[in-house]
Amino acid sequence: MHHLNTNATLSPTEFASLRHVANGLISTVPKEHRNLLIAMRLACFDGRQGLVLTDLGWHRLERADPTAWRGTASINPFSRQIGK
Repeated sequence: MHHLNTNATLSPTEFASLRHVANGLISTVPKEHRNLLIAMRLACFDGRQGLVLTDLGWHRLERADPTAWRGTASINPFSRQIGK
């Protein structure tokens, strides 16, 4: 499989799909976005959980400006908790 640049810019809808994967809302993610996130190594299939974010995917969410999609600065809801 050809891998795309993990730092390539995501469109707002592609970034929303990344957030949906983080929240386990896989059924709301279009197939094209799933394929893109996998090709960018931001997500992968886990035998137990289905489509999940990779460490790179979590990093993309953690470094994103929350004001770009929330409208207000706040605690990053995508920060992984210790032990998860």
